[in-house]
Amino acid sequence: MATLNFIPGKLLIGAGLLLSMSSCALHQHKHKPFLSIQTTFIKEKAFAPVIEAISPLESTNNVEVKPQIDGTVVKILAKAGQPVKAGQVILVLDNVQQNAALDSAKHEARKDTLNAERYDYLYSQGAVSA
Repeated sequence: MATLNFIPGKLLIGAGLLLSMSSCALHQHKHKPFLSIQTTFIKEKAFAPVIEAISPLESTNNVEVKPQIDGTVVKILAKAGQPVKAGQVILVLDNVQQNAALDSAKHEARKDTLNAERYDYLYSQGAVSA
């Protein structure tokens, strides 16, 4: 039979070294945190993209409004941005100038009529040529 020769002093020194090394190893791990891993599950979900924007609006059809006659605006019948229809009255103008022009045109027409009648009379008398 083989016998093992143990030396009790060497055994105690070896055990002491082993314990001190293991405590050092444990002590070192206390200062370094373990890595943590977070996991999640992939789920199917409906995606509806939405875009919110603030922007000035500009009409694609710009219409230039010009009066057919001159005059002073007396009343405005439409508001800015209000939709209007073709032919709809949007302004009322002062018609003093138009009435004066109409009266003047009537008097010119009457004068021309009288001159035409006078010329016809003179032609019939042979006083003027045709």
